[in-house]
Amino acid sequence: MKSVFSTSLMLVFLFSQCTHRTDVSYENIEIMKHANELVNDTTIRYIVEIDYLNPVAGPENLQTAIGQITEKWLKGLFPNQSTSSQNISDVADADMNAFIKRAQRETSPDQLSARAFELYVSPDSIQYQNAKLLSLSYRFYTYQQGAHGMNGVYCINFDKKTGEEITCDRLISKEADLLAVAETHFRKQQNLAKDESFDGKYFFENNKFVLSKSFAFTANGIYFFYQPYEIAPYASGVIELFLPRKDIQKYIRY
Repeated sequence: MKSVFSTSLMLVFLFSQCTHRTDVSYENIEIMKHANELVNDTTIRYIVEIDYLNPVAGPENLQTAIGQITEKWLKGLFPNQSTSSQNISDVADADMNAFIKRAQRETSPDQLSARAFELYVSPDSIQYQNAKLLSLSYRFYTYQQGAHGMNGVYCINFDKKTGEEITCDRLISKEADLLAVAETHFRKQQNLAKDESFDGKYFFENNKFVLSKSFAFTANGIYFFYQPYEIAPYASGVIELFLPRKDIQKYIRY
């Protein structure tokens, strides 16, 4: 599974060559936790490999905000551990120990409620900032038993002037107009006819197109990421919708 993430992303990210006084630059923080325990002739496996971007330069309010939202999201990926007053590495250690101890308490293989936990996080290739905003995105995969794991994209967007997170509500100024343009692009990118029904292919409620709330900026437009099961079966993976800036600028605030 590790091969999904490019090792080249383990380099320091410097945006826009730091030529603007509000530019934020980052260092990569890597956390790796591996454990294999043999319990009742069953191997208990725990694997965590996290590579995330930690702000090291730029406006202090932005560094703080980015750091806090990143840390909160990463801690939320650990199912077995309280996240209060611990850094991410300590949370991973505590989660791993709790996972192994819980498995060791089981008295027979049939009682083992969890035999494997995997978590992989790495920066996505879409990382962008200009004088007004910055945008980060992460690819992740987690497995917690069941038929398959779960992968997805997590996005972080900030207004560099206010230090506030850019949500869909803050992004969109003319929702109906933007949705009409977005649906046209979605249909084209998914090879759907203009009037073709979504039913049977996508999970849009009442056959009505909606935008995902997960998005990332680029110099030329915005990517919207639909997570597995959000609008399509798991096998479809993450569905990406790209909207060119020239087609949507009048309907958004950034």
